[in-house]
Amino acid sequence: MKTIRIDGTLYDISNFKHPGGSVIEYAGQDDEHDDAGDAFREFHARSTKAKSVLASLPKVNATAPSDSSESSASESAPSAPSAPPSEPSMSNDFREMRKQLETMGCFEPDYIHVYFRLLELAFFFGLGVFLVPYNMYASMLAFIVFKTRCGWVQHEGGHLSLTGVKSIDRGIQVVTMGFGGGASSTLWNSMHHKHHAAPQRVNYDIDLDTTPFVAFFKGAFENSSRITISSSWLSDKIARIWMRLQAWLFLPVTNGILVHFFWTYYLHPQRALRAAKKEKNGLAILELVSIAASHVVIPSIFYTRASANADMSALYCYFLLMVCNAFNFMYLFGHFSLSHTFTDVVPEKESLKWFEYAIQHSVNISTQSPLVTWVMGYLNFQIEHHLFPSMPQYKNAIAAPYVKEFCKRWPKMQYTEVDYWTAWKKMFKNLNDAGTHYYRNGFKSDDFQDADSVPEVVESTELTEPSETTEQSETTELTNLKSDSENEYESEFDKLKLE
Repeated sequence: MKTIRIDGTLYDISNFKHPGGSVIEYAGQDDEHDDAGDAFREFHARSTKAKSVLASLPKVNATAPSDSSESSASESAPSAPSAPPSEPSMSNDFREMRKQLETMGCFEPDYIHVYFRLLELAFFFGLGVFLVPYNMYASMLAFIVFKTRCGWVQHEGGHLSLTGVKSIDRGIQVVTMGFGGGASSTLWNSMHHKHHAAPQRVNYDIDLDTTPFVAFFKGAFENSSRITISSSWLSDKIARIWMRLQAWLFLPVTNGILVHFFWTYYLHPQRALRAAKKEKNGLAILELVSIAASHVVIPSIFYTRASANADMSALYCYFLLMVCNAFNFMYLFGHFSLSHTFTDVVPEKESLKWFEYAIQHSVNISTQSPLVTWVMGYLNFQIEHHLFPSMPQYKNAIAAPYVKEFCKRWPKMQYTEVDYWTAWKKMFKNLNDAGTHYYRNGFKSDDFQDADSVPEVVESTELTEPSETTEQSETTELTNLKSDSENEYESEFDKLKLE
């Protein structure tokens, strides 16, 4: 029997097909202290349908054996965000803080704010169109900014925290992700929600499963459920050299070329095409049309508006689009990697509470700088975003002081903030340290002194300069957490998505 614990109630999900896939198995699966109540509220904050579906699930008597009879499915599901008696008071304190923020209106959307964010997109797109006949490089820069801003908007649309209306937010996300990024928002959401459910947890956080192209921590290859390095001398040598250079290759090659090409020309288009054929609804068709338009519109603008002296072919105009896309991928995925990748990883068999994941395995970045806030699309408040993904992201600044006070009350919860350039330094140092480790030691378990050890991450999240870390022993199983339906369209390269 498969079960999930939500607010102290155990539900039988053996016959339940979760629309979000295997992410339902990321919390509430272990003992009575592993409760998915907070995760359920944050993922389904504005969904009455999710609450009614939960109420319809059969309940299990927690004191009876696992195969005991189930209670009536007509019983109502718990709705109040109060902790079960078995949970420590820290959980109650967190939920009280959330209720206080809710009372203050921090979860209420602001349509004027959304209007100006969309107006910003229109401005940079229009600027790109205007500049074509005068300066092609300036025009390309404007289109790159347009694409990066689309990336931030689509991310918030996926969390339904723009207007709070699912149909509107998803529509905005489909267009900005499809036209601005040339990618499928549906596939993005499937991957990104797994990251939010268990950030930095080995074999759970999809952002860590990036081998063989990126190793974010010592143990990445040993814990990979699908990637192995060939035993041939040449393959091993090439892989070691790649690892040694991964910090240098991360932005221009891994993201600017490999992820860019794989996402843009294979993974996301075929996913959108299959969805349009299968689902045949307006949103799926809009996504496919938006992705198709991303390959046509900007090159056409370059071709038709370029100066007569430029003499540019259609092929060259499309190449200029590819250059814009490359910088877009480098910019977005580079910034997405700043807030988690150098924090400690969570062993596969260890499950944390929702707020423990968010606070202990995320960092904030220069939150007092309006420029950094704009550059990172409000995601420099990463701790607050992971605690409250359904909160409009510009309101994370309001929530931050309350989160800091919560952390002061509970010393275990270390609130970490670094400045913008320190975050880049830590991210690249982590890549370099992990890459150097594999360059020197190899990839097979018998290459290490202790074949059963899972080395920990190479960097600490403390504000002070981290000391040299040591390897810790932690036995893990290599499990494939992807369902068959997800594996149908996800591949090794899919794991290169960073945030």
